[in-house]
Amino acid sequence: MKTVGIIGGMGPEATADLFQKIIVSTKAKHDYEHLHILIDNNTNIPDRTEAILNGGENPLPQMLASAERLVSQGADFLAIGCNTAHYFYEDLSSRVSVPILNMVEITMKNIVEQKIHTVGILGTFATLKVGLYDKLSEYGVEIIKPDEADEELIMSMIYDGIKGGCSDYDTSAVKCCLDKMVLKGVEKFILACTELPLAFRNYHLEYPSIDPTTELAKAVIIEAGASLK
Repeated sequence: MKTVGIIGGMGPEATADLFQKIIVSTKAKHDYEHLHILIDNNTNIPDRTEAILNGGENPLPQMLASAERLVSQGADFLAIGCNTAHYFYEDLSSRVSVPILNMVEITMKNIVEQKIHTVGILGTFATLKVGLYDKLSEYGVEIIKPDEADEELIMSMIYDGIKGGCSDYDTSAVKCCLDKMVLKGVEKFILACTELPLAFRNYHLEYPSIDPTTELAKAVIIEAGASLK
């Protein structure tokens, strides 16, 4: 089987979540039937949203450094454990000698195959602003995004809640936001930030959703040559 390389650290808990989802989704009865996975938990990668929207430090050099470390250690292909970082996907993949799975493309393909008509996109300011998932509209999928005030709530849950290590984050305002989006016709929410699956789980947000981390984990397993449970 192929060796997997994960560009992680964006953030660490989300990286661990991807690793865990690969493990639990792999059909294996013995240790040696699991995948060989290399993880570079590179917390030196600058904030992607700050770079894209506010001219902050470019994360690409550190992402490339992670990719090169993983390849030098034997990774046959790579995965990026961050939705927003896929803004830099083309630049990164053109500079790396092995394939890089594209979590955004993988997730959109799954949505189209499910024949979902209306999705709500939840993510960082940057992911929504640059329209990483907006290509769905070309396939007839209606996209609904939070309004500006509600997007502040989602960002707070990502940064103050999960990234901030808050176990009892108050999600009452977030639930109002999600309820409004459901009333507008959202069938499923795309959890387009790798902290959001953790938020939905940890804070008990019981809304129909699509988890790009899970979709990436499944694609990793298949690309590596293993079988899904």
